[in-house]
Amino acid sequence: PRSARDLAEALVEFAPPDRRWRDLVEAMPRVTRVTPVRDWDLIIERGEAARTEGRARLLRDHEDRLGRRRKGPARGGLEPSGLPALPDIEYRLAAAYHARACVALQRGDGVKAREDLDRAVAIDPAPAYLATRGYLRATERDVSGALRDYGTAIGRGSLSGPGGYRSRSPVGGWLPLARAHYCRACLLIEEGDARRALRDLDCALGC
Repeated sequence: PRSARDLAEALVEFAPPDRRWRDLVEAMPRVTRVTPVRDWDLIIERGEAARTEGRARLLRDHEDRLGRRRKGPARGGLEPSGLPALPDIEYRLAAAYHARACVALQRGDGVKAREDLDRAVAIDPAPAYLATRGYLRATERDVSGALRDYGTAIGRGSLSGPGGYRSRSPVGGWLPLARAHYCRACLLIEEGDARRALRDLDCALGC
């Protein structure tokens, strides 16, 4: 049920046969549309904090294991760039950056959108995020950058199977891959390369 009235309508069938119950339900407001409002700034702030804490914990655990193997204090350990992924945190954090970037795009703030897209791709270079960044680059007439992002998105999507993302990103279906092919086709048409554009459109339709 989307609202209290929907729930009441489902339950009134089990109420005593009294018209007053139905009148009360009829007087309740009906919700026709629910638009969730998410505070992306807060979600990202908390996600970054959780990611920092998680990576620090992984680094401490690695140094502890290294120290035990050497039977003494660890002298240097795993660099932060070599830490394993934190998928439960990073999937959501990258998705939040991408969502906030889309909001910025709708508002015409390309600079903010680009910052958030760069961060999303840095955390999880999934085809959906690469395709959106490629679209932004195309609108800025950065043709080579757009084609590079589309190509990377297509390569990752093609290699990751029906998830449409690389193997550790379980969201999206084939849609991100099809979108990357379609967007690249549109850009190639603008650049006068109809043959490659047709190949991309065929791929998009086949996804």
